[in-house]
Amino acid sequence: YDGLVCQLDGEKRVVLFDPLQARHLCVFPQRHALETRPRVHVDAPDVLKFPRYADAAGCSTVLRPGDCLYLPHHWWHHIECCSDVTVSANLWMSTRPRGNQTMHWARSVWSGRVPE
Repeated sequence: YDGLVCQLDGEKRVVLFDPLQARHLCVFPQRHALETRPRVHVDAPDVLKFPRYADAAGCSTVLRPGDCLYLPHHWWHHIECCSDVTVSANLWMSTRPRGNQTMHWARSVWSGRVPE
């Protein structure tokens, strides 16, 4: 799913890594209870234990009230609170076309029309 994080109160720091950065994040193996998480603590990385993290290329920002951030499908993200009180609204949505809609969607995007 794709996500949208909208900050309503307080501040949050967000770090994003594209899917190809997974090898640098030392993710848990598939079928592990934590398979969707990196073993590296992004806010305090142990580069002696996880030396590949030193090569990770992410981007970070701070969300403040009124900010919204799009989280693309399969992108790794780390979010931490920067203030005592934070309130945000998260929306998770599927933006991927399904089945025979794929070609219609691709043609619509290519022609500049909005898909139905």
